[in-house]
Amino acid sequence: MRVFLVPEDVFVATPRYSRHYRGKSISDDVPVELLMIDTGGEFDNVSKALAQQREKLTNTDSQSDTLVDKTNAVDTSSQNGDVKLFSEQNLLGWSPFPPRLGRVSTRFIGPGLHMHDELAPLDAQLSALKDRYPQKHHFRIAAVASFGTNLGDSLIGMTAMRIVVETLRQHLPSFLIDMLLCTSGNPANVDIVGHEPWVGELHTTGPSVSEFARYDAYFDFTGLIGLPRITEIPMVDWFIWWSGLDPVTVSADRKRNVLNIPWTAWTQVSSLLQVIPGRRVLFNPQASVPLRSFPVEYAATFAQKMLDKDLDLQLVIDKPINLQHPRLVDLSGKIDSPQKFEALIAQVDGLITVDTFAIHVADAANVPTVGLLTTIPPDSYPYYPLQYSLLISGGEELPGYRKFKVNDDKEWEQIKDLYVQAWEKLDAGEVLNGLKNMMEHRRSPASHQGLRFVHGPHHSVRYRETPAGRLLPFESQSSTWDRAVICQGNMASSLLKPGGSAVVIAPGQSHFPLVVAEKLGVDGILHLFEPRSFRRTLIGMDMLDRANHIELHWHGSLPSNTTQLLIPGEDTLCETNPLQWGNLKKQRRIEAQAIDALELHVLSVLFCFAPMPHLLALESAIETLKRTKSAVVCAPITTEEELRQIATFLMPLGYQCWVEYIEQREDGPMMLLGISDHIKVNGHGLKQIVFS
Repeated sequence: MRVFLVPEDVFVATPRYSRHYRGKSISDDVPVELLMIDTGGEFDNVSKALAQQREKLTNTDSQSDTLVDKTNAVDTSSQNGDVKLFSEQNLLGWSPFPPRLGRVSTRFIGPGLHMHDELAPLDAQLSALKDRYPQKHHFRIAAVASFGTNLGDSLIGMTAMRIVVETLRQHLPSFLIDMLLCTSGNPANVDIVGHEPWVGELHTTGPSVSEFARYDAYFDFTGLIGLPRITEIPMVDWFIWWSGLDPVTVSADRKRNVLNIPWTAWTQVSSLLQVIPGRRVLFNPQASVPLRSFPVEYAATFAQKMLDKDLDLQLVIDKPINLQHPRLVDLSGKIDSPQKFEALIAQVDGLITVDTFAIHVADAANVPTVGLLTTIPPDSYPYYPLQYSLLISGGEELPGYRKFKVNDDKEWEQIKDLYVQAWEKLDAGEVLNGLKNMMEHRRSPASHQGLRFVHGPHHSVRYRETPAGRLLPFESQSSTWDRAVICQGNMASSLLKPGGSAVVIAPGQSHFPLVVAEKLGVDGILHLFEPRSFRRTLIGMDMLDRANHIELHWHGSLPSNTTQLLIPGEDTLCETNPLQWGNLKKQRRIEAQAIDALELHVLSVLFCFAPMPHLLALESAIETLKRTKSAVVCAPITTEEELRQIATFLMPLGYQCWVEYIEQREDGPMMLLGISDHIKVNGHGLKQIVFS
């Protein structure tokens, strides 16, 4: 993992994203919210934008009035320096930073980074993670730089991650994995890694270190092509191994790819292919780098050789080559997206391709394939039963063997002719015979179902439906909260009448506001204070569905006599608790609004739930309580001292105070009922509070 710090504020705008980065000098203490995690490419974008910003500033200064005295001018470049890089090791001293899972781990075995020699360390790591958070039921995990920049790597990486997920399910009761994709990666990676129920959010820029603390653990694929053993074993086995499992124990059928294809792309390509008669074979001579591609001048020659040898062949291309032929179908210009390219591969009868994304798509779609390889041995994809692989002549001796790419254009020019000569020795007859054999093999029933049609972008779950209303998807179970809602609901049934009015503070979930709305009826008035935005949205949806009869007033503020309050942010894809404002380190600034400012002339009951400090809310309603003598219900209250403070506040206002132990034990949480002195209380289970 790499982390960077920008020395000064800078704005980055690229075709894919725009972002403002706050800067700070390295000479000062650096807040963790300014340290940014680089998932691959973002550091480069920031460095480039910073250089352009300084160049622009320099040019502006050079054009200013030449009479200005620059004797004491400061070179900001030399003062602030460049974007600073930090390693993963630098972050381990910050205790909220989560542990790392996989072949390299942190926090499980001593300080620092630990490289595991054991076959499958992930099981022990997950057991330790569960022990680390014994009360946690839902875990949030990140996959950093998942899974490299290329589409093929992402497709294989997801195949491996599905196997890893099976192990996660054995240890963790619930989890989501956020994919922190490489910023410089192919935009179509989002379709490849999404659309799984266990995938949370997809990010193409990195979080700050403070934001990263929301995760309970993470896998890290940073610097993919430089990691240990990356060229020694099949790529899917490597992803499994790097994630902390033993690939030998995983059956071959589980290492087949699964591909998400948008239905719109499938239908558009289908209409193009249905007019082409006969056996349609896609010829794909280009990879993302020249090292793995056909020489441009030879691709057309080889296509002609194949058409001459097989008179029934309908050869389909999606990029133009220098050849005209009645059986050459050029779809270039029509296959204009990676999604359409995937759909094209999945619907042809066969594929002849260089070593690129197409090979892995063909496996998912059960399409017979001949893979033409330049840098890896023919057995590199042993789990693709419909692929016949050929290494170009003398490939093991060529300088790019076992490399992903060459360093630069200059190096490629030096070795280019060697590859042209090797490609020219490729036998078109051998290629076509290999494809024919794979087509024969395809006639047996296919057990692998690797295509999934998707409609629209990936969406992570945001709520779950229950009979009591919509809940946040990973809300923890709390007997204290459940009993507080039940007891306050009982009070609402006793104290409210149709046509009345109520204030409800921090209801957290829909159930209680729905109970109150039902009791108040069509002529009732309800004021809801809920500063947690997503909870407020879910409650609003349920109120619209089930209680749209009532006059409802929403307040996203907190009731207080102060002007603003700070509360923790809430991430709804992490484990949440209605008794807490949030689950993040980062604080949110919330506007405050006194209940007295509502100028309510009539109020039946004021209900207050934790985590709202009950006394703080009541102090903002002192004039309203004096004027209306409304009942007050507060729960849960966790200490005798808090109970005493609330009662001490209410009694001088003409209230009698009663307590109920909501879990039927006197050392447990409590509910306080404050009600006007002149009202007789006969509540079962209530005990009057009397101070000596």
